[in-house]
Amino acid sequence: MTFKLCILRNKSLSAKNAGLTKFALLSITLVFGLFGCSQKVSRCPQANQQTEQEWENFRETYPYHLQTVALSEPLEDGCRILLISEPPPHLNEEYFQSLAGDLGEEAKSLAYPVGYDGWVADVLITLPPLNDLELSEKVLSKLYIDLYGTTYKANISNLPIEPPTENTQTLDLSVSAAELHQWTNNGNYLFKPVLGGDPQELGQILTEGNDGVFISNTPGIVVWVMSKEKDLSEYNVEARQFFLDSDLIIGAITDDDFVAVLGRERVENVLRMPPLRFETALTIAATAEEDLAQSYERNHLFAGRLDESEVEYGDWAPDWAPIYLSSNLVDTELGSLLNITDQILKSWSLNGEVEYVNFYDYPYKPSDLPPFDKSLNEVFEEQGSILFNWNTEGVGYTTRIEDYSYLTLYRTGALSVIYGTEISLEDYEEIAYDYFSSLNNPDLARVVQYTALYQIFKEFGISSSSQFETRSMESGNDFFVQETARLIDAIISWPLDKTINQFEKGHQALINELYEAAQNGEISYLEVSEISDYYESNFQYALNNLYLLTDQLKEGDSKWPEIALSELSYLLASPRDYNYSRIEEPEFAEWLDSTSYLISSPEIQIYFGDLLDSNLIMQGYVEVLAEDASRSWVRTPSIVLSKHSEFSYATGGHNLDSKVTRLQQSLDVPPGKIRRTDDGSILYNPRDVNKIHSISRELRYQEDLVDLSQISQSRTLSPEIRSPEKALLTENHLSLENRGFNEAHQTTSSAPPFGYRPRNFPLTPDEAKRIQTADTLDVSSFIVERSPNGYVVLRSNSDKVLEAYTLSGLHEALGKSIDSIPTNDKPIQLFLVDFTPDEARALTLTADIKDLETQKVLLKKDDQPFEQSIALLKRNQYDWGNATVRKVETEPLVDSFYDYKQTIEVEVPSSVITQKSLIVRIKIFIKGILPDDLVGLIQSIIKQFSQTPPSTKKDLNSMINNIQKQIKKEHPDIDLEFYYDEQAGDLIISGPSQFNFHAKLSIQNN
Repeated sequence: MTFKLCILRNKSLSAKNAGLTKFALLSITLVFGLFGCSQKVSRCPQANQQTEQEWENFRETYPYHLQTVALSEPLEDGCRILLISEPPPHLNEEYFQSLAGDLGEEAKSLAYPVGYDGWVADVLITLPPLNDLELSEKVLSKLYIDLYGTTYKANISNLPIEPPTENTQTLDLSVSAAELHQWTNNGNYLFKPVLGGDPQELGQILTEGNDGVFISNTPGIVVWVMSKEKDLSEYNVEARQFFLDSDLIIGAITDDDFVAVLGRERVENVLRMPPLRFETALTIAATAEEDLAQSYERNHLFAGRLDESEVEYGDWAPDWAPIYLSSNLVDTELGSLLNITDQILKSWSLNGEVEYVNFYDYPYKPSDLPPFDKSLNEVFEEQGSILFNWNTEGVGYTTRIEDYSYLTLYRTGALSVIYGTEISLEDYEEIAYDYFSSLNNPDLARVVQYTALYQIFKEFGISSSSQFETRSMESGNDFFVQETARLIDAIISWPLDKTINQFEKGHQALINELYEAAQNGEISYLEVSEISDYYESNFQYALNNLYLLTDQLKEGDSKWPEIALSELSYLLASPRDYNYSRIEEPEFAEWLDSTSYLISSPEIQIYFGDLLDSNLIMQGYVEVLAEDASRSWVRTPSIVLSKHSEFSYATGGHNLDSKVTRLQQSLDVPPGKIRRTDDGSILYNPRDVNKIHSISRELRYQEDLVDLSQISQSRTLSPEIRSPEKALLTENHLSLENRGFNEAHQTTSSAPPFGYRPRNFPLTPDEAKRIQTADTLDVSSFIVERSPNGYVVLRSNSDKVLEAYTLSGLHEALGKSIDSIPTNDKPIQLFLVDFTPDEARALTLTADIKDLETQKVLLKKDDQPFEQSIALLKRNQYDWGNATVRKVETEPLVDSFYDYKQTIEVEVPSSVITQKSLIVRIKIFIKGILPDDLVGLIQSIIKQFSQTPPSTKKDLNSMINNIQKQIKKEHPDIDLEFYYDEQAGDLIISGPSQFNFHAKLSIQNN
């Protein structure tokens, strides 16, 4: 089957992007025209007819980035529409076609334009009529595991997906290092695993090396602890748990071996502030570069205004420029986000007067623009250009307090702003930083989140070797090299006399128009003279540079034949990526610099109109890059189109630096003072630890600052240490019983529940009693019981109950929960209540459980109370020294993995006159040759067991453990199966086995 990747260009989309068809849709056609959109005959024609409309409604509501799974209500024929938006890159087209093919249907992908030639792609699958079990297990559980690695708190949205929730004003937080220290190393704030376990201080968790995800005992904090020795790719499940249960990263703490990332417990709906993506975190962790960048290359040789005679874009001709992205950001969510937030910065800073293709329907447009005293547009006109940058300067800082290093963020609402001109715009930058941060815009906050991860990973040593392959931009660079070489050849042979004649004609025409305007009283004759002189002096300046440029090109070609013009072409085609280190001769490097500067100067470029066609170059660049056959669910645009003639030189973008401001405590520095070291660190007195957060940006910017009293008095120099509730949460935050991501943060869904999650109410008294009873065996206990919703999992030393809705959810919940407990000397014992033997066998054979070193006990709830069954295991009134072992039968097996089954019976006399002997019946499954004397082996094991010191427990549970371990040690190819007996209370015990875990014990009293 062929996977279908289509772009819909219906009336609704065309109307929304009015004027886009001639350019943007041309480029999209070049990409998507390679694929068909036909579909095979389906059992669900009604659903197939509605698929595209449902998707279009979704993308009109969420035109940019949202990764989610959504399901429609059953239609009249029982079919449904399943939407998977922006799947992670490890799932390719074939995966979804296989998923759909198993259901007798076909997957289809639809792509929505983002920018000029970028897109986001989603998968849609028509589901035939399925019952709840088929839908949850066959489709949704499998899909969720493959998407996210876990079904933890799995959630499905309803199609049509509702619009995002209103702005709750909760995305701009500021938490100090002093507060992080207080929260993480104070007995008042403890953290316990999200799957249950003992509460501990975070410092203790780091010291003991207990990685995983933890939640605070009081509302507010979720923590993801990871080892510096592990590849981040090993934490896909924990990452999903953390990204779901938290919605904002507020900082990090580290010791020598472990890093804890701290997040604000989720208060935002996942449709407004979606979970961060693990694939993006992996990309960040695998990045070797110390900084990441994005920009619209307005100063590129070929960037500029398109020819109005050849372009039809509404009522105006746009400017265009190539988009630069660091190579590992191409075709990634983060790279696309940086383009979006770059447009936010430039458009809203300039009062919305700069417009971008496919940015009209941005869903979070503010009602008010930055409150500058003087319009930045006026400043722009005075200066001629401004550098607009999102920047990480002063956004984060690190400091060590006692035994731990902390990284925290000044604000989480937005990155800081730089407006670069020849004059200082510091006041504008502060106003803009406060304005954009206070918008509570989810995209601006999301960029801060990923930047925080980038700095945490780099600063504290978290990395990954798992990086998704990104699309190469090399073909586009090669195209620019070719066009640059053609332009250089044309300049060398340029007839400058013709240019002078054209200027003289143009100049005379201008003078005539000006005199006519003066005669009409529109301007003065003095202004005519000034304009004429200015026009002529500029031309003379440009002409001199043109003569100089042609001379330099000819000189370079003569002095360094074969390489001068080709190297210049490479430099001009991709100035950011040009490798100067390969130029050994200083004079040649100087020639490259001066010549490239001349040819790129705006004064000269305005005369290149006859030498190049910007429209054809832009189209050629887009077409070359569109020929890349790689598939991606996110495609970052290669160029930007915008409207505003005065602002064609509004350059800039993002500079994401992994370095943060480093602050160090030092007793050598007097209180109230700071000192800078040669390596750039800033020393402060420990007594000022509460002051450094509010002034961290000034410490970074003001190099001459040495006295904290110099800081503006408008800033609080001694902030209080707030509680997590006060610093992070709103007054209407959820109760203690309903923590992290929960029903309040998702939309309603017609999908049956699946996966697992912590239950939103604690242990009942009856459940607590069963845990206490099981723990009397001196084991780490896990109890699995059936419930009206599926299954519940109880565990030792935990008031958290896991609820699993499906059997596959139970497998994962149980496996992850058992695997998460710290290593200790206690054995792990699993109690399965009200399971049949076949169900127990199936459960213990699953991948999440079969390799766990646990002993399993099956209790049939209806026949005997839990406490009585545990009492039987603890019973030690038997004379093990006089136990007898006899072989009951041996039979060959046909059509089985095993060759023989041997049944052996153990009778243990009671040491209590009124109590009958204990009969243990063991069935042994043998692969290969029958061992010589299993009866004798078991007899010797029991004898050895009976001769252990009096202090050793000699109950039934201990005896079973001994038999299991010794037989497996002597005969690793043997499996034990112990069947139960009704008179014994339906008690079954199984233990670790090389091949599987279906060993069971039959016990009866004589």
